[in-house]
Amino acid sequence: ALYRRWLGEGVLESHEGRFLVEMEATKDILAGTIAGAFGILVGQPLDVMRIRAQTTWAGQNLPLQTRIFRMVRQEGLLAFYKGVIPPMAGAGAQHAALFLAYGSVTRFLNRNAGGDPSVAHRAWESGTDFFRLCSIYDVILILRTGENQLPSLYVVAAAGAAGGAFSSFVTAPVELLKVRQQVVEARGGSGMLALIRHVVASEGVGVLMSKGLTATIGREVIAYSCFFVCYEYIQRKWATIFNKDPHKVPLHIVYVAGGVSGVICWLPSYPFDVVKSKLQVESTSKETMLSCARRLLANEGLQGFFRGFMITAVRSLPLDGLILVTYTFTLRQLNSINALSN
Repeated sequence: ALYRRWLGEGVLESHEGRFLVEMEATKDILAGTIAGAFGILVGQPLDVMRIRAQTTWAGQNLPLQTRIFRMVRQEGLLAFYKGVIPPMAGAGAQHAALFLAYGSVTRFLNRNAGGDPSVAHRAWESGTDFFRLCSIYDVILILRTGENQLPSLYVVAAAGAAGGAFSSFVTAPVELLKVRQQVVEARGGSGMLALIRHVVASEGVGVLMSKGLTATIGREVIAYSCFFVCYEYIQRKWATIFNKDPHKVPLHIVYVAGGVSGVICWLPSYPFDVVKSKLQVESTSKETMLSCARRLLANEGLQGFFRGFMITAVRSLPLDGLILVTYTFTLRQLNSINALSN
């Protein structure tokens, strides 16, 4: 309904045009949800270690392997999948929110162009499934400009920032529940429903949305803006060097671009992630993002803002590439099925 309202009305007037946007939106959300769920399952063990390195392991002068062996001995192998249910349950909503904001901002930034709708139909029928969160926007841009041009990197950065900010309102409560489960150093931990009841009863329902929200917005705005600019730049540079179509990037280039961009985007956004984790784990704290950051700086110095970064980089390099390959492959299969049905 949101896609029809924000992207269909006033942009694509014909029934066929609206159906095109709705079909592409459905395929994007489905492919993104599958890729996101795959990434969560594969990357959850390292994510648990990242959160603990930022919070409960901070200040412990023990080698990483000692901490891991201790965790397995005390909590069992399932400890690596603590907190997996909240992000799995919220993956679809997070992805839809991200797409909605990204597509809306890119449409707004290019709304004064004009073009030929037939070009859009030819472009999508030819299978231009180049991975970008602005894939919905490309239909609109083609309709208005009359050519299958790529958005500028400035547009990509602005839309990525907007998408990150908008999706943070879904991400923050999901991650609060996730990190609370991940730091429970006991075998089995607590179930998600029991945790929600405990949080609401002890801290109020508002804490699900408000706790760590500012830090989440800061992290997501910087991360998504940086990620998509780097991702687009790598793919376009590859297309320029080898004189290839940037809309038909092979999967191995998608993997490399996604992995490298994932590591790069964590560098400027990681301090926000550390502060967010500390705010969300400490249930009795009334600190703001700035006061938590000042306390962290006073107690641990600048290195405190990068605790667990190497775990995150090791996780991000292969995982982000695999997520984007999964997304692109799924989207291409959906496009093939759609072409056959047409």
